[in-house]
Amino acid sequence: MSHLSSNLAPDVLEFFEKYLTTGHLVDLYSEAFVSHLEHEAPAALPISLARFKSLDRRFGTEYRSHLFVLYLGDQTAELIAEVFSLFPGVLQRGQQDDSSVSAVPFLLLLNRALGLIRTVRVSSLGAICFNDFGPLDLTRIGTVLRPTPLSTDQQFYALDYCHFARRLMCALRKLIQSAHTLKALPYCDELPTKHRDGLFYFPGSSTGLTRTKAAMLLNKRDRSLAQIDEAIFELSSYFSMINLMDAMDALDLNSI
Repeated sequence: MSHLSSNLAPDVLEFFEKYLTTGHLVDLYSEAFVSHLEHEAPAALPISLARFKSLDRRFGTEYRSHLFVLYLGDQTAELIAEVFSLFPGVLQRGQQDDSSVSAVPFLLLLNRALGLIRTVRVSSLGAICFNDFGPLDLTRIGTVLRPTPLSTDQQFYALDYCHFARRLMCALRKLIQSAHTLKALPYCDELPTKHRDGLFYFPGSSTGLTRTKAAMLLNKRDRSLAQIDEAIFELSSYFSMINLMDAMDALDLNSI
């Protein structure tokens, strides 16, 4: 963060340092993040610090620290309150004088190069949806951010040379879609038992299923769980605190 200190408002710098420490905020194009990947998560996102530094020779240094990602999926009340204060207009308050949980995005992407904040929300239908807000100016605070036309991925991720942000979005889609599929499966928490009528019944269900149908549901459950494990493995390279319950809560609470 030292090379950014002179370019950030004091309150923004304090916020960044605090949540970089807790792990809720990631500076995708920083040597600290790449070093973390190289030493602690090489299987999830293979890259070396030497390869990262070589980008300077090809592209200059504009890409460095241009894209931050803030994790709100664990609904940390203090963090949400500080986002309300620092980035007015991005989050919407509920009916009362407190933040509405359902109005809080799962992620915020702060693109300094474009001067935009992108909200990443989870739909109750198992999709992720985006909105862009601007102008983002981290050298001063208090400016109300307004909705802007959604940038294309080509525009928003123009400096995402290592595909860190795009891989994050792909893993998040996999997690949310698989969690939605798992949530929609009936009676699959335990194995079914065969009754005298020759049909299979899951615990708590009065619906009898053929062997083929019961096997299909179990296979679908197992595939969803495997995809969830893969997604969380990759996402935990960015945010160590992420877990399946965050995704399930988002599906319950966020209706678009």
